[in-house]
Amino acid sequence: MVVIGPDCDIDIVVSQSGPKSFFDSGVNFYEFKGFEASNYALEYVLEKYEPKQWFFGHFHYYETGKVNNTNWTCLNKAGDTNWWKELDK
Repeated sequence: MVVIGPDCDIDIVVSQSGPKSFFDSGVNFYEFKGFEASNYALEYVLEKYEPKQWFFGHFHYYETGKVNNTNWTCLNKAGDTNWWKELDK
């Protein structure tokens, strides 16, 4: 396996979809139709950097969870409740 990416701390990740383990954590993503290559690539990012927070919005509805030390949020579609998040200072 080729290791890519800088060796540094990452606090927050914002992406279109999420790592595979977010979907394996028991949350029912109703539009989820199966894993794509990006879910596996994002899993690598999760394992390597262990960010404190992760935001994505691919499914257009609000859901939260935690995998290991990463709190994740799936944001709702624009205009509905919970479609944006103010970050802590």
